Amino acid sequence: MAVAHLRRSGGSRIMTMPASVVEKAERSGFLLDAALDVEFDEAAKTIVIVSRKPRYRLEDLLAQCDPEAPVGAEDQAWYDDGPMGAEDV
Repeated sequence: MAVAHLRRSGGSRIMTMPASVVEKAERSGFLLDAALDVEFDEAAKTIVIVSRKPRYRLEDLLAQCDPEAPVGAEDQAWYDDGPMGAEDV
């Protein structure tokens, strides 16, 4: 288990997270400067930090795409299918 310390910063307290925790969090979708929900669970005497819904950036999503990947049968059927309603084509 990693150890973190609370420090005073003005009227607030700050906590830095160990690199091992940050690396795992980033692999799970936590982004730098992400908004987090923080609460204190009185019964368990624990601080609970929960990621809000992730915000995606187009360049990050596109970086995961392989433009050379073959088109699957399901996608090809969708491409070949005509308009279903009043779409402009």
